[in-house]
Amino acid sequence: MHIWANVQLLKSEVVIKKPEDFQKVFHSDEVCFDILQKLRWPRSLKCVFCKKRNIYILNGATRRYKCGSCRKQFSVMKGTIFESSAVPLRKWFYMIYLITSHPKGISSARLAEETETTQKTAWLMKQRITLSLKIHLGTTEQTRKITNEYFMPFDKAIKVIHLAPTWLIKKLIGAENGNAINVERKD
Repeated sequence: MHIWANVQLLKSEVVIKKPEDFQKVFHSDEVCFDILQKLRWPRSLKCVFCKKRNIYILNGATRRYKCGSCRKQFSVMKGTIFESSAVPLRKWFYMIYLITSHPKGISSARLAEETETTQKTAWLMKQRITLSLKIHLGTTEQTRKITNEYFMPFDKAIKVIHLAPTWLIKKLIGAENGNAINVERKD
């Protein structure tokens, strides 16, 4: 399927009400990569390091790019919550769907069962996803009392989640686990 056809999935009238519907729409990692790429770079590819548009597509098993200006390699997942994860992007998208489609929240044990991952992996993924939502959508006491989580359409959630910087998510997860936090980024 061509990238534009995959991106149209988020804009179309596709209604995802059940996990079976999700599995039909997001049937492969390729579909998820196409959608994430179009969300990150709506007009054309841009280097995540120097922001230039002089990009080469590299051949290989994974979809990677190389900047013609700074000569660095990167993927569509660089700088997102999906970076440095061995979990397939399709499972990440499915977990985002599960988290945002349960109005009263969902446990990491249940997520692990649904996504066929370990409970520890599901817990970490859930932390990254919910922290990403908190960073970009904010949180109010009223929202937390009503839902306990972020309940929203999947298309809105994925548009917000891909924006969260990996370095901040990792620091916030460390802070929640009792580690000191310094939110100032040191490049």
